[in-house]
Amino acid sequence: MRLFLTSILLIVLTNCALGQSTNDTLIAFSYYHKADSLFTHGKYNEAIPIFQKALPIYKKAQSWKKVARCYNKISENYIMNRHLENVLENSKNAIEVCKKYLSKNNVEEANAYDNIGMYYEEISDYNNALLYFNKALTTKKQIAEIEYSEIAKSYSNLALIYKITGKLNKAIESYKKSLTIFIDNNEENNIGIGANYINLGATYYILRDYDNAIMYNQKALSVFNELKNTRGLFHIYNNLGNALMAKGEFDKSLKYYNKSLDAGRDWFGKKHYNFAIIYGNIGIIYDKKEDYQKSLYYYNLGLQIHQKEYGEHNRDVARMNKNIGNVYLQKKEFDTAMLYFQKSLRISTALFGEDSYEVSKTYPYIADIYKEKNSYEDAFFYYTKSLKILENNYGKLHPLTIDALNNIASVYSEQRKYKEAIIHYNKALLANNKKNTRDTFDPDNFYDWEKLLITFTGKSEVLQRKYGQHKNIKDLERATEVYRSIEILIDYIRQSYQNYNDKVRFARRVKEIYKDAIETHLLVYKETKDPKNLENAFYYSEKSKANTLKELLVDTDAKNSSTIPKDVLEKEKKLKTDQAFYQSEITKLQSNSLIDSIKIKKLNNKLFAVNRTRDSLNQTLEKDYPKYYQLKYQNKIATVSEIQENSDHRTIVIEFFVANETTTYAFIIGKNTFDIKKLQVANLPNKIIRLNEAITSKNTNEYKKIAHQLYQQLIAPMDE
Repeated sequence: MRLFLTSILLIVLTNCALGQSTNDTLIAFSYYHKADSLFTHGKYNEAIPIFQKALPIYKKAQSWKKVARCYNKISENYIMNRHLENVLENSKNAIEVCKKYLSKNNVEEANAYDNIGMYYEEISDYNNALLYFNKALTTKKQIAEIEYSEIAKSYSNLALIYKITGKLNKAIESYKKSLTIFIDNNEENNIGIGANYINLGATYYILRDYDNAIMYNQKALSVFNELKNTRGLFHIYNNLGNALMAKGEFDKSLKYYNKSLDAGRDWFGKKHYNFAIIYGNIGIIYDKKEDYQKSLYYYNLGLQIHQKEYGEHNRDVARMNKNIGNVYLQKKEFDTAMLYFQKSLRISTALFGEDSYEVSKTYPYIADIYKEKNSYEDAFFYYTKSLKILENNYGKLHPLTIDALNNIASVYSEQRKYKEAIIHYNKALLANNKKNTRDTFDPDNFYDWEKLLITFTGKSEVLQRKYGQHKNIKDLERATEVYRSIEILIDYIRQSYQNYNDKVRFARRVKEIYKDAIETHLLVYKETKDPKNLENAFYYSEKSKANTLKELLVDTDAKNSSTIPKDVLEKEKKLKTDQAFYQSEITKLQSNSLIDSIKIKKLNNKLFAVNRTRDSLNQTLEKDYPKYYQLKYQNKIATVSEIQENSDHRTIVIEFFVANETTTYAFIIGKNTFDIKKLQVANLPNKIIRLNEAITSKNTNEYKKIAHQLYQQLIAPMDE
C-alpha cells in the first residue's frame, strides 16, 4: 500500500487588532490579544477559554462587532483542534449578532460563513461547504472596505472543495484567481502566493501532471525560503518528493523527503504523525530499490509513531504491519512475514469485523506465503476466504473480486487443475468487464488494465500447460487468440505510463510475455507446419523490443524543434495526462467498497471525450507533422515478407531474441527462405556487454576471445 501524503496549505488570515475604549473593553482587549497570539502559535486549546473570557465583557459593553469576532475566533480554534461539535453553534451565534446589530454584508458575517464552510468540509458534506464558501465570497464582494486577501482566501476555499470533489480543472481555475489577486496587489513573497503555488502543485499531482506539480512547488519553494517559513517548506519538500517518486526519480525523491523531515522537526517535533506517512513513503522507495534493510528501518519508524499516536488498534498500524510483512515476504523470510500479517489481521478484525473489506485484503498476503512455500491447499484456503467475504458484501463478479479470482486460478494452475483455473480466469474477465460483453476485444470495456493483463497472461499459460498434458492443439490455438488480445492491451498500457522507469519495468515484463507468445507459436508450427506461425513468432520478437527509448527521443526532439508549435505539444501532453488520470480514477472507484456508479459514468464520459479529442489531434499531427507522427505513433513492425522483398539472393538477415539466461532464438530470413533456430547460449547479454567494453577500451586480446566465442555460439550454427 502506498501511503502518500500530498499536502495542501490553507490560507489562514489573522484579523486586525481590536480597538479599545473603556476599562472593561481594555480588559477584554487584553484577553483577546493574548488568545489571538496563542491561536497564531497553534495553541488552540489554550486560546479558546481566553476568547471566552473576552466575550461576555464585549457583550456587556454592547461592542457587537467584537462579540461576533470572538465567536468567529472561537469557532476557528475549534476547527483547528478538530472539536467540530462546537463549530456550528459559535458560527451561528456570530451570524445572529451580525444580522441583529451590524450593517448588512459585514466582514464578521463573511467570516462566519467561511467557518461553517470549513465545518462542512471537515465532515465531508461538500455541497454545504460549497454553499457557505460561496455565501462568504458573495458577502465579501459587497463590502467596500474588504481586504483583497479575504477575496483571495474565498477563492482558495472554493478551490479546495472543487479539488476534493474531483472538479480539478475548476479547482485550478479558482486557485489561479486567488493567486492573481495577490500578484495584482504587488505582493511578491506573500504567504498567500506561496500557499496557492503549493495547492496548484497538489492539484496537478492528482491530475498526474507531475511536471506542473514540480514547477508550482518549486515556485512555492522560492517564496517560503524567502519567508523562512519552515511549515510551508515541510509541505513543499514532501510534495516534491511525491511528484518525483511518481516520475520514478527515486534518489531525488529521497532527497526531498529528507528535507521535509528536517523542516518538520522545527515545526512539529520528531514524532508528529505526518512524519509517519513520510517514513512510509521512504520505505516504499527503498522497497522498490530492493534495499530491504532500509525499507524495514523506515517502515518501523512510521509504525512506532502510528502506535504512539493512535495505539495498537488503528487502521494505519494494521497497514504498516502489512507493508513490513510484505518486505519479509520478498526476502523469503516467511515466518517473520507471517507474524506481521497475522498482527495486521488481528487489528483489522477487531476494528472492522471478520467479514469486512479490510480483512478481505489481509488474507491474500497470508495466502502468498503459502503459495511461495508450495503449500497450495493452504494458499487456496486463504484466497477463497478473501473471495467469500467480497462476494458476501458486494456480490459475485464485482470488480473487487478480480484479484481473488486471479489468485485462485493461479493456485489451480499450480495444482494442474487446468479446467478449474480457466473457469476462474474467465470469471475474472467477467468481473473486470464494464459491459459484460464478449464482442471484439476493446480495453476500454474493462475497468482495470493491469489486472486484465494478469488474467490474460495467466490464462495463456494455463492453456499452454493444458496442451502439455493432453496434446490438444486447440488449447494452443486458444492461447494464440489470447496473445492477440494481450498485444492490444500492452499497447494501451504502455501509452498510460508517464515516466521512464515505469516504461522500462513494463518493457521487461512485456519481453517475458512475448517470449511465451513466441514459444506458443513455435509449438503450433511444430504441430501444423503452417509457416504463418513462424512469421507470428518473428512478429512477437519485433514487438518485444519496446519503443521506450524511441518515444523519449521523439519527445526530446519535439521539444527542441521549432517546427511543432509549443501549444500543440502542450495539448498533446495534457490529453495524455487527462487520459491516464480518468482511467486511474475509474479504476480507483471500482476498487472502493461502495461504488459510485453516477460518478463512474461521468468519468467514463470525460474519458470518452478526451479519447475523441486525442484522436482528432493525432489526425492533425499525421497531416501537418507526418515525421513526428510516424516516429511516435506508428509502431509498424517489419514483416518477414517485407524483409524478403527488400533483400537480394546473397543476403541473409539474422535476428536474435534472448528468451532467458540460457536460450536464444535466431530468426534466419533469406530471399526465399525463413527458419528459426533455438540456441543454447549462457549469459549472452553479459558477453555482449564485455564485447562492447573490449571495443571501447581497445582491448584486442579480450575482443578476439569474446568475439570468437560469440561467433561459435551465434553464427556458426547457422550453417548446420
